[in-house]
Amino acid sequence: MKISRRFQIVLYVTLGILYFAGLSNWVLHTWFQVDRGFGPEPRWQDLWALRVHAIIGLWFLPVFGYLYHSHVLPALRRRRRLKSGYTLLICLGLLIATVPFLYYANSDKQRNSVAWFHTYLGLIAIGPFLAHLFLVKKKSRAGARTQALRK
Repeated sequence: MKISRRFQIVLYVTLGILYFAGLSNWVLHTWFQVDRGFGPEPRWQDLWALRVHAIIGLWFLPVFGYLYHSHVLPALRRRRRLKSGYTLLICLGLLIATVPFLYYANSDKQRNSVAWFHTYLGLIAIGPFLAHLFLVKKKSRAGARTQALRK
C-alpha cells in the first residue's frame, strides 16, 4: 500500500534519527569510554545519544501505529510483499517489546542481555528495511507497467 509523501517524510526522518542516535550510542559506548580512575565511564555524548534515541523512540510509537493502520494492514489484506513485510514487523515488534526490559530488568545480567539483543537487532534491521523499501518500489513500477500493458 502506498504511503503519502508527507507521512514518508515523517517516517524516514523519525527512523533516521532513531537509527543514527542508537548507532552513535553503540559506537561511543563500545569504543570511546573514558577511564577517570573508577573504571570505564561513558562520555557525555553517549548519554545524549541515548536520550535522543529514547525520546525519538517514544515519538516512533504513534508513528508506527499510523503506519500499521495505513500501510501494513492493507498490504497484508492484499497479500503483497509478505516476506519482507513480516520480517520488518517482527523486527520492529521485538525492538519495541524489549524496551521495557531495558529500563525495568531486575538484574544487570538480564539488562545487559536484553541490551545486547536490542542493539544488534536494531543494527541489522536496516538491511530488511532497505530491501523492503527498494524491492517494493522496483516491483511496484514493474507491476504498474504490466497492468498498463494488459489494458
